[in-house]
Amino acid sequence: MPLTANAAFTERHMVESIAIPMPAAGAPIIYAVPDNQVIQVVGLYFALATSGVVADRRVVVHAYQDVGTGVVQGSVASVVQTATTTYDYDFSCGIAPVDASGDAPSLVVVPLACGLQLQAGEELHIYALRMDVADQFAAITMRSYRWKED
Repeated sequence: MPLTANAAFTERHMVESIAIPMPAAGAPIIYAVPDNQVIQVVGLYFALATSGVVADRRVVVHAYQDVGTGVVQGSVASVVQTATTTYDYDFSCGIAPVDASGDAPSLVVVPLACGLQLQAGEELHIYALRMDVADQFAAITMRSYRWKED
């Protein structure tokens, strides 16, 4: 017997890719969980283009329970990004591969806590340490499971 979709299930629980709007130059990426929803983050994919200002940037992801005060989970890229470069970042559930070549990567893969759940009103912040006002995040996608609350 073929399987059929359960409309109630797919309406209340789904896997989705969310395109997060690009922030202004020099600003972090911020995603606030909508009202009446719970999400489980599976992956974050984005690019960071850095300006010519000399400084090493390191990308950080923080999940806030109480915005600004209650970090519940964080992941930090193990690679620094230098001036005038563009790197693609892949924060995903699991273990990141290690590149022992010593070459500057154009793709940075970072482990993200499996089972990271956020409820309505909680936020996910992505920023770079020593970020310049002209640095720019782009092509931002979050892969997640989403549940609607009653």
